[in-house]
Amino acid sequence: MDILDQLTAYYPTTPWVALLRAFEVEQSQAIRALCAQPILDLGCGDGFVGSLAIGSSMDVGVDIDPASLRKAADRGVYRLVINADARHLPFARGTFRTVYCNGAMEHMNDLDAVLGEIVRVMLPGGVLVTLVPSERFR
Repeated sequence: MDILDQLTAYYPTTPWVALLRAFEVEQSQAIRALCAQPILDLGCGDGFVGSLAIGSSMDVGVDIDPASLRKAADRGVYRLVINADARHLPFARGTFRTVYCNGAMEHMNDLDAVLGEIVRVMLPGGVLVTLVPSERFR
């Protein structure tokens, strides 16, 4: 089953979401080779899109929504799922080589604090992959 078919089946009542997610997955897959472990999926939700985009190599999924994290844990995409606010990540400085954040930053409060935390938990020279829907998304 191709990506769009999987996403259409996952979002049966909102085909526009399936199309948006298919584009996000395509863009993420195009740069997947840049992503080095350990990988943090920030705002991971239930892990479905991340698993299609990056695969099963993601180490940690973080989200503020406990219900989504339970689904992510059940899906088994991440080695660890953590309920946390992106403004206060419970990791030591320089923990991750890659931070992946798809379709989540536009929902986060105090983006300056979020970006500061991302910089803090990334190793120097790390990679930040973020996709944010906007009029310039393409």
